[in-house]
Amino acid sequence: MPSNTQTGGLDDDALAAQVVLGQADAMTILFERYRKDVFGIAWRTLRNNDAAQDMVQQVYMEAYREIRNFDPSRGSFKSWLLAKAHSRSSNRHKQLQRDPLWGSTPIDESVPSEASNGKLTRFRLSLPELSYLTEELFARLDSRERQVVTLLYFRQFTRNQVAAELGITLSAVRHSLNTALKILHSALTEARPAPPAGAKGSAKGKDIPHG
Repeated sequence: MPSNTQTGGLDDDALAAQVVLGQADAMTILFERYRKDVFGIAWRTLRNNDAAQDMVQQVYMEAYREIRNFDPSRGSFKSWLLAKAHSRSSNRHKQLQRDPLWGSTPIDESVPSEASNGKLTRFRLSLPELSYLTEELFARLDSRERQVVTLLYFRQFTRNQVAAELGITLSAVRHSLNTALKILHSALTEARPAPPAGAKGSAKGKDIPHG
């Protein structure tokens, strides 16, 4: 059995193989490598520090139980793990939304982020406000559309990788993406206040004010 030092020098695939063989230290190393990434996904979805911490533990426990299902030929261990984190966090969020007290739970401002420094995004929203907007927009998509958009734009998957990850055809990926983009564009358009009568610069392609 390799020592801790030797195990620490292995890549993800090799570490995953060690976990399958019963090497617990290998899972600990994988945990340390991607704990922040998993926590980031959980926190952005749940917007609660304690819930996000719990989700990190749940995701890693599930990953440990299902490590034999990881197939390096279908993608990296990181992609496999983060897709699992997103899926489980989304499911947990749906469960929490049914709790009448959950909606009144304030955002945990102790979570380190740029949300408290007063900076605005390109949409002239603070990061907490943008987080709320993103969640509201994603709520308009069905489960597959959310998964496709998340894997493509947040996890940087290719369309072929998305198809393999979700077990669907490339055509289905394109259809879900096109539908999602139309829904999001429509939601943003209807949410944008109309310009004053006679105002200039309201042509298409200049919807977001600058300066």
